[in-house]
Amino acid sequence: MPLYLSAYPVLNDSVHAGIRDLERHVETDADGQIVALRNEPCVDDLEVLFVMAAEFLILALEAHGTIFRLSLDTFCDDAKVLDFGLASL
Repeated sequence: MPLYLSAYPVLNDSVHAGIRDLERHVETDADGQIVALRNEPCVDDLEVLFVMAAEFLILALEAHGTIFRLSLDTFCDDAKVLDFGLASL
């Protein structure tokens, strides 16, 4: 449940868009008139998504290790420390 609660707000932007979300898709002039539409993907602040993807992969690897009785605890713990370090940058 904690993963859901932390991931859902980040990943659901396009599903639960509001009127203010449309502002990032338009360019305006000095008078506030729309002069262009942005159709390209937004690649700002991808760091949060990369850290989240790393967390998902670590959790998946832990589950895989549990199912197949593999000793991955040390590796996963080290990966979490690295992921936490990246998240704090």
